[in-house]
Amino acid sequence: MKKIFSLLLYLCIFNSYISRNLYSQDCSSPSPYSPNNGSTLSTLIPTLCWMGGSNYYYGTLYVASEPSFSNIIYSYQFSPNVNCRTIPGGTLQDNHWYWWKIGVVCPHGTTGSSSYNFLISISGLNKIETEISNNFNLLQNYPNPFNPSTKIKFDIAKSSITKLIIYDILGREVATLVNEELKPGSYEYEWNGSNFASGVYFYKLETSDYQECKKMILLK
Repeated sequence: MKKIFSLLLYLCIFNSYISRNLYSQDCSSPSPYSPNNGSTLSTLIPTLCWMGGSNYYYGTLYVASEPSFSNIIYSYQFSPNVNCRTIPGGTLQDNHWYWWKIGVVCPHGTTGSSSYNFLISISGLNKIETEISNNFNLLQNYPNPFNPSTKIKFDIAKSSITKLIIYDILGREVATLVNEELKPGSYEYEWNGSNFASGVYFYKLETSDYQECKKMILLK
């Protein structure tokens, strides 16, 4: 009888210890990190990535068409070892802002991240010449300095996955303007910096065969 009582007491203490340690663990949500907050994206199927978080059972990615998240247009449930998701085609529309955040289920309840937003603007990229250029080339933006919009022209010599990215003075990526396969030709992208602070920015054209970076100034 004493052995049974001792065993029950041990099990009670053990369960209490497990429960106490489980609930004392800090549970936190991953935070959005890519694309950067306020980015302008030229694709209808962007990849959203998040980082961090600890001790949660599973998480959910929420994408909404309003900052209040009263109109969630897409959600995706993921396990802790997943940190990116490409939004399926047919979900997003051109010339629209979207907000996204992460929510997680913890041992003691739920928690979530702050929200990020991005603008889908495919129409910002225009093919201005179909004549095939012999070289890749990135031209100086015009006007420069600018307020609030400027045009960035570049040449693509052969079909390539092309990225046109804006960085701030500290080298942080602040906007991804182009991230898709482009055919040979000359292109122009009109970037609107209305949501960005005055200062020096850099824009970088990158393909598998070419990289170049230039400076521009947003002066409000």
